[in-house]
Amino acid sequence: MNPYDDPAAAAAAARKQVAPNQPPVTNQPPVTNQPPVTSGLALASMISAVLSPLFLCLCGLSIVPSVIAVVTGHMGLKRINASSGKIAGQGLAITGLAVGYPMLLFSILMLLSVGNAFLEGFNEAKQERDRGNGILVEASTSQQRLRDAELKVMSASGGDGATGNTPEAKQLALGFSQQFQVLREALFTDERKPIVSLSQGKFIVHCELHSDRCAFVVHVPSYRKFDDEGKESLAIIAWSLASEKAAEVLKPGDSLAVGLRGTLLYGDVMTGQVPEGDGESNYVLGERESLFEYFPVSIVESDSPILPTEAENVVPRAEMEPPPSVSPDIPSMEPSFRPPTTRKPQRQIPPPPSIQPPRFQPTNPPPPVESTSMSVEGITVEKAFEFSNLGWTVKSLAFSLDGRWLAGGKLDRSVLIFDLQSGEQVGEAKKVSDGQVECVAFSPDGKTLFCSTSNGETQVHAVDASGLIGESSPLHSYTRGANLILPSPAARFVLSAGDNGTIVWQAYGGSASDERTLKALDRKVLAVHLPPTGVGAMATDGRSLVKFDLRLAELTNTIPLDRGGTQAASFSPNGMLVAISSGREITVYDTQTGKPQASLAKDLRETQWAVKFHPNGRWLLSGGRGKAYLWDIETREHLATIDLGNVLYINALAFSQDGRMIAAIPSAAGQTLSVFRLGGSAF
Repeated sequence: MNPYDDPAAAAAAARKQVAPNQPPVTNQPPVTNQPPVTSGLALASMISAVLSPLFLCLCGLSIVPSVIAVVTGHMGLKRINASSGKIAGQGLAITGLAVGYPMLLFSILMLLSVGNAFLEGFNEAKQERDRGNGILVEASTSQQRLRDAELKVMSASGGDGATGNTPEAKQLALGFSQQFQVLREALFTDERKPIVSLSQGKFIVHCELHSDRCAFVVHVPSYRKFDDEGKESLAIIAWSLASEKAAEVLKPGDSLAVGLRGTLLYGDVMTGQVPEGDGESNYVLGERESLFEYFPVSIVESDSPILPTEAENVVPRAEMEPPPSVSPDIPSMEPSFRPPTTRKPQRQIPPPPSIQPPRFQPTNPPPPVESTSMSVEGITVEKAFEFSNLGWTVKSLAFSLDGRWLAGGKLDRSVLIFDLQSGEQVGEAKKVSDGQVECVAFSPDGKTLFCSTSNGETQVHAVDASGLIGESSPLHSYTRGANLILPSPAARFVLSAGDNGTIVWQAYGGSASDERTLKALDRKVLAVHLPPTGVGAMATDGRSLVKFDLRLAELTNTIPLDRGGTQAASFSPNGMLVAISSGREITVYDTQTGKPQASLAKDLRETQWAVKFHPNGRWLLSGGRGKAYLWDIETREHLATIDLGNVLYINALAFSQDGRMIAAIPSAAGQTLSVFRLGGSAF
């Protein structure tokens, strides 16, 4: 073919001759080298390994992500090695294995430890029953019975969040669980639900109920997330609820315990007694072992799961409690704590009229000695008097202006007066009210004693020259409790304050004046300052400071103090400072500006339940656990520690007017009232 006649046909013929077997040309793009893809198994291994410590911290279940990390890591490596470079991610798989194996080993060890407890508990439960009708025929140890209860609260298997050793006990546990849940949600609004929880975010409660004792073992969801102050608040709530529930079925004075725990460990373990009526509910902190006696070894012969009787207890009651040396109606020494509660008691059980406290003689005080905990020189502390076996809790103390008399208001609705010249109790007024005596105070001349009570009554009593207390005359009556009463230092009127923030002042002793009322605050008034001259007074609930006019009964100024939960407050004698105890810190504020001037007690790491200014206006006394602390506000120094010889909370403190005497008593039944004398070159 001539190429000049048909060039295209000639070119095609030439190509066929050169490569006759070449496949026809298509429009597909040329093949290029593809990069290797990352193995999904290797990536899953690394992510699971990283999540394993996180799961351990959140819910204690790290074995699941650890196993996933190890399995997917090995599978990923196997596929990567067989892919001839087409699959990448070898480093991710190795990382997952490197973290997964140690976490897996740690998880196994932890599960073995917990599983051993589970196994012993389940074996114990199986051994307790040898018939199909659920009759207990053989006693187990107290430790094993407690462990069985702990197993029950570690899961939500109970459905409603409650278990008990009897049907009645389960009902108590159910009520406890539901009320605890509501209060926790109300008080801790920022609590977040955990990703994984053994109890699905519920309070799982086991109640162990016997004829003379009751214990609540409580699983608190996300317990480890609460700080120290939060855990302390939970303990207060739990004890208050437990006291209320136990009072429905037990007698006052019966034993009571509450144990709060997280997934694995206990937090606060509290023991005490069922309170009397609307009385205080006190507890002392202990360890897990203190719960053993609440899970007694028992044998039940009946065919029905009735409440065990005292005869069933293998551990005799006499071995658990010392024989009473006084009337059994008088409470024994109990822990010092009064959780705040506004509940109405299920029943009113007044103290038996047969209680007749003896004349209390002071023990021989030790010789004056210098405090070993002084941080500055010039102060000595010596014990002047001790008054022991005072029966029911003393809630408040007050010196007369001349320092001769010391008055104490008590939980059993009585008032005591002690003569500090003779060292004897000289006066007692019984059943001054239907409520416990919250506060006492002397008039400036020492001839009148004022009282405020938990049922809202305020009263005035005459005190004769020998310290005997006369009949009461009523003052203002509040709809709720009256927690504070304070006479004017200059005029014949007395001011009282209620739990709802209402303040009332009125004349006494024949002085003609109208009663004045002011709704000053929204919460319980903790402290009031009355001026020696003028009409400007102040009050605080710990969160704000209000100033008001006594003549007009009007608020003149409100200063926020930016404090959370508070325990106590005290004004300096000149009214220039106010001290607020909040949690484990005491903050002193300038009452003119509301600005903090000093911070005290943080290093002690314990709640200060009471604060009182010294008459010199520079020192401050606080009450902690078993000890009172004296502080210098100007230098922020800790001047002295006054040891009361126990670990119970101190709510009742008082200074004499000359500042040389301190009275203090732990807030519990059967405690010793101690009076200390301050001396040294500082005076």
